[in-house]
Amino acid sequence: FWSNRFHATRIESGVHLQRCLFYIDMNMVRAGVVDRPEDWLHGSACELTSKRRRYHIVNRRLLVERLSLPDWDTYRRWYEAGLAEIMARKAFTRRQSFWTDSPAVGGADWVEAAAAYNGIKHYSIVETDLKWPEDVKTVFLRAKNASKAT
Repeated sequence: FWSNRFHATRIESGVHLQRCLFYIDMNMVRAGVVDRPEDWLHGSACELTSKRRRYHIVNRRLLVERLSLPDWDTYRRWYEAGLAEIMARKAFTRRQSFWTDSPAVGGADWVEAAAAYNGIKHYSIVETDLKWPEDVKTVFLRAKNASKAT
């Protein structure tokens, strides 16, 4: 149905998953639809800040596990503080196409293992300029036959 335009992107858990969550939640802010991510009633930020009380689609137990947090309340406090810092820093305000163009995003060793696991033979690993939250290098996989991601 979607042809080659859309595909899944593997994201390493931990800080890389954190960055991805915040980046996605900023989509409607970048588009100028809302001023704050949690104001978009159809997005995950509304659910993750507990403003949406019914019809949850996020697997909270698995999300907390993948982020190595002890429980949902800890996650919610961390997430709300993260959103506040993003808004103060004006972070994630420009499109970063590697989140959608790359087959894998994470640390260098993890991305290389993801390439091998998926049978991708011709690729390069490109470092991003992401420095927040935490000073952890994030790289993405660029398949040689794929369009250039930035």
